[in-house]
Amino acid sequence: MRRVLLIQKAADKKDAKPEEIKKSFRTMGVTACQQMQGKKASDVEFLVSSKVGSSELLGIFENSFHLTNYENSHKKQPSEEEQEKDKEEEALDKDDRTKRINKKVDNFVVSTENTSVVEDQDYKFQQASARATEFARNLANARGSVATPEWMEHQIMDLLKKHEGKVGEVRVLQADELQKLGMNLFYNVGKGAISQPRCVIVHYEGNPEKKGEVEIALVGKGVTFDTGGLNLKPSGYMEDMYGDKGGSCAVLGALQ
Repeated sequence: MRRVLLIQKAADKKDAKPEEIKKSFRTMGVTACQQMQGKKASDVEFLVSSKVGSSELLGIFENSFHLTNYENSHKKQPSEEEQEKDKEEEALDKDDRTKRINKKVDNFVVSTENTSVVEDQDYKFQQASARATEFARNLANARGSVATPEWMEHQIMDLLKKHEGKVGEVRVLQADELQKLGMNLFYNVGKGAISQPRCVIVHYEGNPEKKGEVEIALVGKGVTFDTGGLNLKPSGYMEDMYGDKGGSCAVLGALQ
């Protein structure tokens, strides 16, 4: 059965600032996604009015929808009352999408009469930003039993294969090299672990026409859970230590 959801955005104030307008489109993306998830929709198509002529605003809407549609966005454990409600709903509807964990909308597409909008760089940037953020989130959420330094290195190398021709020098520093550079704190924290610490340096040359003109260094800390048995944090905080590699995941998201 095909269902149609009409989304009507309130008119912007005459003196509305650009940031306020952008915020309203981002809010609309969040609301639309939550409505679709609430209806357990699996395939969604948004037909956008041609009056929305800004590629950036349309991109912000899609970006917001995509990020809200993240499967692991709900971290809070449901209350007993919510669990009982879930059981009642499951008794009436065997669809596994009724479970409390946030279920993604499987497929969604944004359509507009103005096809030039979706070819604009502002729109494509918002799309790429959303996908990169999801990629970084998934890496950051990988638990310590999986995300070892060696595993993280493999993720980087797999990612670089997608940027063939745009990557220059790649260096992986370990053990003696780390000590020679005076990175003793970095080395000593992880040397007791099974998977040895390493520092991966990637030279990305995305714009061959401007090689050497701009040099920006993105540095991300990637401390994984296994620190060789060292209890680095108080009880209650160690279990969330898998997230300490979030800095490196953010850098990989930017590279992605």
